[in-house]
Amino acid sequence: MATEANVIIIPRNSFVQIQTALVNDTCNEKIQLCLPIYEPDDLSFQFFNSQRYTYFLYTLNYDSFESPFISAPHVYAYGGGILILHTGIVASDWAEIPCGKCFTIKYYWTENLDKDKNLLFETVCFERICDKCYTSKITYRCDENSFDFIYSQNISAAVKYYNSIRLPFYLSKPQYPVTRSVFTKSDGSRYKLSARMQNSWILETDYMPRDWHEKLIVALESDVVIIDNINSGLPPDSQFTQEKDYKVNWNAFLGYPTAPANGELMLTPYFNVNSNCK
Repeated sequence: MATEANVIIIPRNSFVQIQTALVNDTCNEKIQLCLPIYEPDDLSFQFFNSQRYTYFLYTLNYDSFESPFISAPHVYAYGGGILILHTGIVASDWAEIPCGKCFTIKYYWTENLDKDKNLLFETVCFERICDKCYTSKITYRCDENSFDFIYSQNISAAVKYYNSIRLPFYLSKPQYPVTRSVFTKSDGSRYKLSARMQNSWILETDYMPRDWHEKLIVALESDVVIIDNINSGLPPDSQFTQEKDYKVNWNAFLGYPTAPANGELMLTPYFNVNSNCK
């Protein structure tokens, strides 16, 4: 009897995908950028596996080096298969990767740790960076299953799941727009009834490929968006909302495959209020 084929599903809006060959596009310049990682907990993603294996393992791979097998954490039964939440890289193996080195993650399954490990897939590449300036870690989730991600509370009763990734963007040019209400008296004098300040920031990216822009927009449109950016001087758990369109500034000619972008984010909560209403 033929065995059922194993199916691996990674949310289409996840930055982490299965490694595939570069598309042979004869018109556009070839690029292969690696996602930056500054520290082990920069990375949190999920994938679904249709088969219920006893053990899921992963290794870190670069050049001819392959780390020892590491148990994949946070495995949940979900919809007839297994949902795997990868939340961070084991620090001891992370320390072995030199600065500036690109690496991939390979996932394996086995029914017995003492026997052969079977390759499931290899991810796109990452780059270990040792300077986090002009990069940001973005952590995000929705209150319900959204954008092809599984956020259901039955995944874990104790801990809410968040996606996390580091990208080449930073926050700059803070502004403080004010909504105010002023009353004019009969004698012509003016009286301020209320004033509410907000705090806006410009998000500016480096040159990034189209799919990174698309997935970053998805992240920014999530219900909870937390950005850790050293350039801003804000606390690492600062939360933002996207309220204006994100604009990709494509080259006007030759179809260059990467481009910078910018958008405006509002810091939340931000409470600076003067109210004289009785």
